[in-house]
Amino acid sequence: MQKISRLVVDFDLTLTIIESAPLMVNFADYSAAKRNSNHCKNQHRRSWAELSQEYRRVYPKSQSATCLVGYFEAASKVEQESYQRIGDSKIFRNFTRSELFEYGKRNITLHPFAKEVLEKFGSTGVNQIYILSLCWNKDFIDAALGGIVDRSKIWSNDLEFAKTDCGGEYTSGKIVGDIFTGLDKLSIFRERIKKIDFDGSLTVGVGDSLNDVPYLLECDVGILYLRSFKNRKSGNVLYDASNGGQDFAWREIANLLELDV
Repeated sequence: MQKISRLVVDFDLTLTIIESAPLMVNFADYSAAKRNSNHCKNQHRRSWAELSQEYRRVYPKSQSATCLVGYFEAASKVEQESYQRIGDSKIFRNFTRSELFEYGKRNITLHPFAKEVLEKFGSTGVNQIYILSLCWNKDFIDAALGGIVDRSKIWSNDLEFAKTDCGGEYTSGKIVGDIFTGLDKLSIFRERIKKIDFDGSLTVGVGDSLNDVPYLLECDVGILYLRSFKNRKSGNVLYDASNGGQDFAWREIANLLELDV
């Protein structure tokens, strides 16, 4: 078998037990209450509930699209409008990187064996790991992975930071970046991974949702981690690694990469 030297991995639910967005809202409420005794408990959660309701109302149904590209294009418009509403709400305003990092470090839980696989794979000094995610905050990702993946190889959206007159940096409340759907992930994969000559070594991709499918299909080995997905296909190679319990996928990935975890 050819050498596998690159691992491209989604973050939310592929590496993590739960999605990061609700944790970010919990963080916003927790931090705001610490700073301001007048902050109403669960204020941000209530605002988030309203934003989420509108998001779900307008989000396109996959079966309503004539093709997957059409679905992604419709979803991209909804995501961009949602980012604007979140920025206008100022839920994520006035926080520091260190606050975000520490909260993420304490509260984000990875799937069993996920961190061990990344550590072992990256420990050679030759293999490369990339995170390709729709997540809104790189500090959360960085904190959860504990420095295993170089920050320059974390490709995601982020919170915007603005400098103050005192020289500090605080979040403006806006989400910046242009990774909205699977088409954006595919574009980044093609630009930063696929067009580069790696001396014939292989790329493995791991994801958990429809937004990961486009780039997984262009990896040498694509692993789709969905508990409800029952079919196992080979071609590009697209595997379902979801039928053996919560830790099964990452144990299977360790076997594929010939890692002892």
